[in-house]
Amino acid sequence: MSGRTTRRQALEQREAAASLATTVMSCSDICRLLLPALPFGAFVSLRCSCAGIYRATQAVCEELVAILERAALLYVSPRFSEALALVSEHQPHLSWLIQTPALAVVTCDRYEEVIAGAYHLLQAHLTRMQKLAVSLVLRRAASLRRSSSLRRCMLLHMGVRLGMFTEAPRQLLELHRAAEEAVEGIQAHYAAEPPPGGGQPANTAAAHYTLAGFYTYHHRPRNGMELGDALKKAQSHLQTALTIQCRHLGQLHISTLCTQLVKSQA
Repeated sequence: MSGRTTRRQALEQREAAASLATTVMSCSDICRLLLPALPFGAFVSLRCSCAGIYRATQAVCEELVAILERAALLYVSPRFSEALALVSEHQPHLSWLIQTPALAVVTCDRYEEVIAGAYHLLQAHLTRMQKLAVSLVLRRAASLRRSSSLRRCMLLHMGVRLGMFTEAPRQLLELHRAAEEAVEGIQAHYAAEPPPGGGQPANTAAAHYTLAGFYTYHHRPRNGMELGDALKKAQSHLQTALTIQCRHLGQLHISTLCTQLVKSQA
């Protein structure tokens, strides 16, 4: 009898092993090493396993989000080189975070805000295939009808922004329609519910800039796509973006100056 394991002992051993595994996995340092290797489904399953692991993964992800937000602020300032260095330092984790729906899970109440601040940085730092992956994630998130119309339109335009130079030619008309839908939706929202001071907030200038960029880049007929008066439409949307940026950011802000430069080139 002494050499055999009873059913009770086997249960205790399994519980002890599970407890030990939970203790190890609840360490934020281990989560920090593990996360870049996890597919999204495994990440969600891991977080659901116990409260300790949930807290550890959430803490690590929030640290990454803070790094992403700091880099985003630096990138639209004269210190943009510091932003690139910061992202390079944390490249594996940030790439994992933004190329899966994990960011939407850990920042569900402010996902659009986080990704909107970071997408300039994403464009500068990601490879072509990484941009396409993020673009698809954003457009997939925009298709979920549980989001408000404004949040959906913000995600949609950001997805188009990252995807319009990486998608196959046959997708360009679809992306163009999505970009127009996003801008029209944002305009309609703020026409019905104008913020204090009127007009559109500063972050909506990027949607007009996205559509202007689409018209500017694709103003010549190609792959069967004809946009018609594309450069005039680009100028109109760039002027709208400038008006919004000048009102909220000032004429000498780097974002305003960039829009002014693109407008003069268009």
